[in-house]
This record gives sequence, structure tokens and C-alpha cells, in this order.
Amino acid sequence: MSNPKISVIVPVYNAESTIRRCVDSILAQTYTDFECLLIDDGSKDRSGEICDEYAEKDSRVRAFHKENGGVSSARNLGLDNAIGEWLAFIDSDDWVGESYLESFSGLFDADMLVMNGYNSCSAESCKLIKVNGLSACKNVEGLITSYLDNPIIKTPWAKLFRKEFLLNMRFEENLRIGEDLCFVCSYMSHVGKIAIVDITQLGQSCGYFYTSYDCNKKYRMTVQEAVNSLKIIFASYKGLKIRCLEFEKNIVEQFYVLCQEDIWNNGNIWYNDRFIQSLLLKNAITSHKYFKVLKVVAASFPGVFHLRCFIRKI
Repeated sequence: MSNPKISVIVPVYNAESTIRRCVDSILAQTYTDFECLLIDDGSKDRSGEICDEYAEKDSRVRAFHKENGGVSSARNLGLDNAIGEWLAFIDSDDWVGESYLESFSGLFDADMLVMNGYNSCSAESCKLIKVNGLSACKNVEGLITSYLDNPIIKTPWAKLFRKEFLLNMRFEENLRIGEDLCFVCSYMSHVGKIAIVDITQLGQSCGYFYTSYDCNKKYRMTVQEAVNSLKIIFASYKGLKIRCLEFEKNIVEQFYVLCQEDIWNNGNIWYNDRFIQSLLLKNAITSHKYFKVLKVVAASFPGVFHLRCFIRKI
């Protein structure tokens, strides 16, 4: 297919139980001016074969195979091969309503297209999660200041990206979690006009259906890995030159939870790292929790290791 308007990128890894539902939902779109790139990231099950089956049956589908390198490397291969003017990302265990792409089609004069809600799905049911107030956003500054901490903003799904802004942007392959946030932050630092798709007005036929899971179990990490990840994430975040205090507070707490099992043995790495100290102090001051400031300062001295253990979490 030549010059499609939208390129849909689907990273695939050991997804033979869900990939057909995902791809079938894409091919059933009422908006047909798109291509679908299936990126098999070294799957050990039949996912790669299924991708090839779809590519053989439908000219809109292209299948790529690579050694396992993680979701970021798979998405990057999709970026390298996409030919559409706009890019959409759909995970292989998720799916979309038949009007999903069409819901964006009347807004192509903007730089970034975002839905104001999504469906969080478990094995039992799907629940519509709407971001109240998002529809009123008209620029990136408002989007970042008020909503950067929301999953609908800091992930690559449920939105469209204009390819001309992505020529030098790629997903961070050294991160296991937060790579999508870095990508979105880098993109938003280059764009101005946004457009919001109101899912509550258009209905579930345009919805994104996200398969929820417990990331605290899936992404457990060491303290050192958590510290390194936060440094990379905040480097991208600072490029926005706009602050979201709720995001700053929650992202630090999230990574603390992810490395909590290692805190007992390597808490000194967390509390003695100057970058982490500055984040904890900044968040304590901006939230007017001055007792937390005292605890951070006390925890930074090697002579009070027992105190650091007692106040492991700020």
C-alpha cells in the first residue's frame, strides 16, 4: 500500500493468545487509509507465524521479525519503516473499536491527537476511564501542567503522532519502564497545537481497550536500576520546560515501590544519591511537608543508617 495516512505500529512478543483479536480490530476499521506494521520481537511462540499469515492475506499489513530486544526496540523498528503521515501505537494484548482511527480523521490540522479516555480491561470486564476536563485543553502547556501524570497522556496509545516531528526521536531502549513516557515528553517538547477526541460523545466504537496488569509485580527492579531510570526520565521531562507537580511526586513514589524489595539491602544507594535527594527535597518543599524535608536531610548522613531504615519511605 502506497502513502497511507496512518501507520499503526504493533510490537509483538509471545502474544499468540491475543494478537488475532488485536489485528482483527485494526483491520475492521471504518477508516481504511492506513497500514499496519507487526513487529515480532523474537517471539518464542507462534506469534511470528501469525503475523506472517496476516501479511499474506492483507496488503495493508507488513510483518517484521527481529531478535528479542524489548518493546522499545520493536517500536523503533516500526518507526524506521513506517510511511504514514501519522503514527499510532497499539499493544498486541490490546484492541480498538471499529471507529478508532476514524475518530481522529477530522483533526489532522493539529500536531498531536489525544483521546480523553480509554477502557481498562481485565479478564472479567472493561471499565471506561475518562479524564475529566481534558476536552477543554487547547495547547500542550495545559496538557502537561494538569494531566502529564495520567496514563492517557504518558503512554503512546490512545493518541496519534505526526511523523514529521519524529524523524530524530526513538524510544529509550535502556529502560524497562518509563520508555513510553520519555518518548511522549520528547514529542510534546516539539509540538504546539493539540486536539482532543471526546470518547464520551463518540461512543465505545472509537475506544481503545487496554489490558490492565499489576506493573509493580511485572517491573520489579533493583535500587540502582530505579535510580538510573529516574535520571533518564527526568532528563526527558525537563526538556518540556513545564512542571507538573503531581507527576514529579508520583513518579518518584512509583519507582520507590518498584525497588522496595531491594531497599533493605541497598537503601544507601537511594538515599545517598544526590539526584534522588534533590527530588525528595523538592517534592517535600513544594507540597509544604517540611517534616519530610528534615527526614530527607537526616537520611543523607551515613552516621544515621538506622534512621534511614526507619524512614525508608518519604
